[in-house]
Amino acid sequence: LYFTGIKHIWGKLRRCNSGNLEEYLLDDSFRRGSNIRSTTNGRIEYPTKLNEASLKSYRLWNLQDICNWLSHLQMDIYINDCRRWLGKGNHQDIFDVSPIDISRELNLKHQLHRKKIILALNELVGKETDITATNAGKLNNIWVIRWLDDIGLPQYKDTFMEAIIDGRMLHKLTMDDLNQLQVTSCLHIASIKNAIFVSGRLNNWKPDSLIRRSKEDNSSNENSKVYLWTAHRVMEWLKAVDLAEYAPNLRGAGVHGGLIYFEPRFNADLLADLLSIPSSKTLLRRHLATHFKELLGHEKIKEKRDAESNPNIQSLTIAAKMKFPKKTQFSLKRRKSSKSLKILIGLTMFVL
Repeated sequence: LYFTGIKHIWGKLRRCNSGNLEEYLLDDSFRRGSNIRSTTNGRIEYPTKLNEASLKSYRLWNLQDICNWLSHLQMDIYINDCRRWLGKGNHQDIFDVSPIDISRELNLKHQLHRKKIILALNELVGKETDITATNAGKLNNIWVIRWLDDIGLPQYKDTFMEAIIDGRMLHKLTMDDLNQLQVTSCLHIASIKNAIFVSGRLNNWKPDSLIRRSKEDNSSNENSKVYLWTAHRVMEWLKAVDLAEYAPNLRGAGVHGGLIYFEPRFNADLLADLLSIPSSKTLLRRHLATHFKELLGHEKIKEKRDAESNPNIQSLTIAAKMKFPKKTQFSLKRRKSSKSLKILIGLTMFVL
């Protein structure tokens, strides 16, 4: 499910924060039953056709073209405000005014809707030239909702739908954004961060790059790409190593191949805890640890052990929560220099 047409991006996630996009954050609400369309034709995985407006310069667009563009972004709820604003003056104003003006004139009520519009505008007017970002812009909110299923975090579907998160927003997701999306679990933040790295940095936002099912005829090659496994594929692996009884306990835990492979703090002990294997069942935990090592290989296991023994690296646990600063009247000033505004993936380097 792509969104062809005008697109932008996002890319990078770091455990702490969001970047210089604070000025893009905005107000607007998206509710079930509203006028926002999930996709232009109800299908999830096929590119939509560009309308005629997208084939000509945005400077030649009329008011209807701009309204069609908002609909393309799944932001139909703002079309009436758009007509009210641009219909009484120069309809090109939307390309020239500040993000604050756009927020006010469109009556945006969700803090992430302005960011979505600004990112899309940046790509439309040529400010965004990165090809990965452009590819991310082809993925709409419905694709993102399916992606949440793939990475094992379906419980966040409602908040991601309300914010109308699309590919370009994922590409530039920040810790501040995650706070807005009510993602506070350190484990879930790590899950999203590593999933964005895999889908974006490694696979250039190709929509079907993840491995959802095992392939009986090519298991050895498939295991070499554990980082592409979805949460469902991880559960299949658990069943294959005689842990089927515990596999369902991973539902909603955010455990996918990218987290297992790239997160140095994710180890066999944490996986055993997530599976609810009692610490008293030492043989069963040892059985899991053995297969975990076989799956990842010696080098990756060494990386995880090094991280575990490093006093400067905080361990990852089921209960750990990210403490976001409370907003006050002085929050805006502080946030401009805050790490929470850094894009999640940007400063993190992984080695395959």
